[in-house]
Amino acid sequence: MKFISFKKNKVLIILNSLLINAGVERRTLELMIYLREKDYDVEVCVLRKLIRERVEVYQAKGFVVHFIPVYYSKKGQKTRGYVKNFLKFYRFLFAQKYGIILCAQPISHYFGRLASFPPMGRKIVAMERGGPIHRRPRKKLLLDWLCAKWTHKIVCVSIYLRDVIVNKARIKPEKVIVIEDGIRKEPVQDLQNKLRERIADRFVFGNMGMLIPTKRQSVLIRAFSLILGVHPNCILILVGGGEDERKLKELVEQLKLEDSVIFTGHQQYPHDFYPLFDAFVFPSVIEGFPNAVVEAWLHFLPVICANLRPMNDYVKHNYNGLLFETDNEETLAEKMKQLIGKKELIMKLGQNGRKTAEKKFDFNTQLRKIEAVLVPD
Repeated sequence: MKFISFKKNKVLIILNSLLINAGVERRTLELMIYLREKDYDVEVCVLRKLIRERVEVYQAKGFVVHFIPVYYSKKGQKTRGYVKNFLKFYRFLFAQKYGIILCAQPISHYFGRLASFPPMGRKIVAMERGGPIHRRPRKKLLLDWLCAKWTHKIVCVSIYLRDVIVNKARIKPEKVIVIEDGIRKEPVQDLQNKLRERIADRFVFGNMGMLIPTKRQSVLIRAFSLILGVHPNCILILVGGGEDERKLKELVEQLKLEDSVIFTGHQQYPHDFYPLFDAFVFPSVIEGFPNAVVEAWLHFLPVICANLRPMNDYVKHNYNGLLFETDNEETLAEKMKQLIGKKELIMKLGQNGRKTAEKKFDFNTQLRKIEAVLVPD
């Protein structure tokens, strides 16, 4: 079915949103720049939400941004699709004759792949990043299986996601590959001089990410309270904002930790905080794979993670980090204590973490791997 002449070097990248300068959106822009340098004509289409400032960043770099609000979703509410706009999106895809469609993140990759049916000779690639994929209902797993029939490749960002896709959705293993996100050390803006003065001569535990229930910052705060009586010179910094921020601040007040726990809120330059940390703690329980762990490794930081997949596929206990029993603040506190004042252990874990980051998550290597998947046959 190749009766429509698609343009082999014309690429569309489909996103949920354009809202922030981080995560998938940041890496998508970097991928677009890379592909353009390889003579691809690259555009992006947003299906849920955007803000004008982020669109202008893409436009300033010469990229076309399309916005077709195909669906609406909000945490705690059921996702709603708009049939009229989906049909508009369907017509748009065929009118533009994109030869390659990269569906960069769930939920949009379902709409992108459904609207691309039948593929008729063009290449459809879906990125799978979803942490809670193992909890998908049967009807959504059936949709995964159906979409895979005309999807060229499903690219998973961790070994764990590949295993779940293959075993739960019963998708043929040859359709599913692993390409971890390429991460590079971001330049530090050095805008945190006041905070640096406040934490001088203290051992700093850091956490980076949205303040949401699955990230388990509440477990981290309770664990921190258990070590503070023995090690009063410690401090905890939580970088990020989110729906749990008020509850977490209330927990800090209940435990009387106001002088030792710092909430930074949402930050435009979150990478500025890694150099302030002595250790990075990430107790999250649902991840595709946390890029913050790799970023911490690039700063030679020891990492403490929950002992579950996908974290323990990459974080190896006593090699490049420490693992603790999931949702157990006592065991987390024990691991945190192991690092306080242990310069040799910190150095060993940090150096091995840097090696892991450079071997598994090299930015340029991963871009070349993505390009290899997208190149037309």
